[in-house]
Amino acid sequence: MAGLLKEPRTLLLFAKNQVRAMKDVGLYIEGTNLAAPEDTTAHVTTHHAFLTHQIVEKLQPPRPVILQSTDDKKALHLHLGGAQGLKEANGVFKRLTDVCGDVVRNRKLTDSELTNQGYDPGFVKQALEFPQDGYIPPYVDRMLEEMVEREGGRKEGKLRLKKILVTPAGWDDTRVT
Repeated sequence: MAGLLKEPRTLLLFAKNQVRAMKDVGLYIEGTNLAAPEDTTAHVTTHHAFLTHQIVEKLQPPRPVILQSTDDKKALHLHLGGAQGLKEANGVFKRLTDVCGDVVRNRKLTDSELTNQGYDPGFVKQALEFPQDGYIPPYVDRMLEEMVEREGGRKEGKLRLKKILVTPAGWDDTRVT
């Protein structure tokens, strides 16, 4: 706390973040958030993530960056932890569903479905199938590094690509860097 008082800008940032959190989630009690669901960080972030596969296609990668779910292949969220972690995870999924609707649609797999896919239901506490999500293959990091280097960029040490910037370019186009 002493550090916050010594640096007023940090205190202002802290206060600003608390106001934004109150708008987004309120007191973490249903109905106490101040913003409409479509004006929350969760809504914007989730819908942006939902469009990621379309954004990265503009980079024209040599291989897919995201493998989209199909009828025979679905993105899974496996919960391996304890009951408290499962309760928290399900709370997050419920909140995202309330805010974002069908974008985060999922289906819980049965124990027999888990077994058929090679998972031990005694170890996997819950498996959710996300038919509209995708999977980022393990080759993506190296592929993106090679694309950056091919275009004249460089990779420094163990740094990893964390962002792909998308900026408007006119009324109906974007620039991806």
